Amino acid sequence: MLKFSSVARWAIAAVVCGSLWGCANNVTPEETELALEPNQDWTLVEHEGIQLEIPPNFVVGQPGLELEELQASLTDAGFGDRTDWLAQNAEDVVLLAFEATDDQLSAINVVQIGRSPDEALEDYLAQQVTQLEAANITVAPPQIEAEVGILEISADNQEQFIYVYPSAEDFWVVTYSGGRGQLAASTIERSRRSVEILTQAE
Repeated sequence: MLKFSSVARWAIAAVVCGSLWGCANNVTPEETELALEPNQDWTLVEHEGIQLEIPPNFVVGQPGLELEELQASLTDAGFGDRTDWLAQNAEDVVLLAFEATDDQLSAINVVQIGRSPDEALEDYLAQQVTQLEAANITVAPPQIEAEVGILEISADNQEQFIYVYPSAEDFWVVTYSGGRGQLAASTIERSRRSVEILTQAE
């Protein structure tokens, strides 16, 4: 189970905003032998205590186990400049999925964050808003729908939609990132409504 300090708890989800997704920096794709293949259809992915559907044409993997393959896929798509960020955060990101379209990168990432017994979802969301605003990141007022926390971030024609699913011992943070309007609302809606927090084995 991943545990983070209160300062670092949001860092993994929010740092994707500037470090993984967005426009390519004119990096020339390189041929590799390790690259993962994009899924052809909607794919139900299960890992540890969570499952969710990943849209077609996304490459998906577990950075902690498939770092080199994910880095190779990013490089092949022309986003080799994002591989260092991925290596630095590989053990903290439970699942990563991404799609390269022209010079834009859309991403879905999942982070598991330890939750103290008395930590309410409302308090967690408020804490993240405070930290984001302190970093001069504009965030919409948090919402809670059906016990799921929702945050939206917009910056420099990029968007993030963050969904926080509480379980007894963790917050599962699922972040959808891309250029403004790049990820269709229907795609995000289908994927995020497919999220299921599974009973973890003792």
